[in-house]
Amino acid sequence: MWNVATGGKQPLGRHDAPVSCVFSLQNAGQMTNMVVSASWDRTIRYWDVRTPGQQKMKVQLPERVYCMDVRNNLLVAMTAPTSMNKKAQVLIFDVTKPQRPFKGPVDAPINYQCKCVATWPNSKGYAVGSIEGRVAIQHVQSVARKENFAFKCHRINDNNRHTSQVYPVNAISFHPNGAFATVGSDGGYSFWDKDSRHRLKKFQSIKTPITSCAFNANGSLFAYGVGYDWHKGAKFHNPAASRKCVMVHAVQPVEVMPKKKAGGSGSKRW
Repeated sequence: MWNVATGGKQPLGRHDAPVSCVFSLQNAGQMTNMVVSASWDRTIRYWDVRTPGQQKMKVQLPERVYCMDVRNNLLVAMTAPTSMNKKAQVLIFDVTKPQRPFKGPVDAPINYQCKCVATWPNSKGYAVGSIEGRVAIQHVQSVARKENFAFKCHRINDNNRHTSQVYPVNAISFHPNGAFATVGSDGGYSFWDKDSRHRLKKFQSIKTPITSCAFNANGSLFAYGVGYDWHKGAKFHNPAASRKCVMVHAVQPVEVMPKKKAGGSGSKRW
């Protein structure tokens, strides 16, 4: 933990392998004031910020956790494929009853490695991004099959050659009104409306991978991290030439306004 006021640092806990995700639990009943972390050691662990260094709970998982997101009582974890399953696995928890998932493990809704996951503002579903430029929209509870779907994004098309360059979706962030943003290795980011299945706004690529993103609490600002994301390996990493910074976009209401009808001005139907 880092104390912003004093600058002091204090160890909170540790895993037995690299840590992939860390979240602070807010409005989570008895689990409020907890930090939850996930790791390649195949565990999710809970830590109480009032007693640093003391693990409050450890939940064993079938595989390494690649990505995770938490909102209110909903926790969604995406793990590596197991020896029995070729697809990544999804485990969904209620953090007020964290000992075991209330749903899962089940196969991930996409075929390639999961890169990121983000829960909806109303905690009724989640979105998953993959290394092959695809996002899947999923409900937590059972719905009609067509209500869960996937779409392609972060691809650069060459219409003359009928080919596409495919880039990983590195991060997803939801706006408070339910719209969401995706960022990718192509250096681009877009705002989307999952309910009408429209792209609301596509922004010009900055030609450098965008590795992370987040809306602020009221959705008026959108911040994104720029830097090399290793999707092409160490061979293409040039520290001297790589652009590394955090950029902030002032969100205009029209950019995240839901579309009621297909084919709205400036929008693209999936």
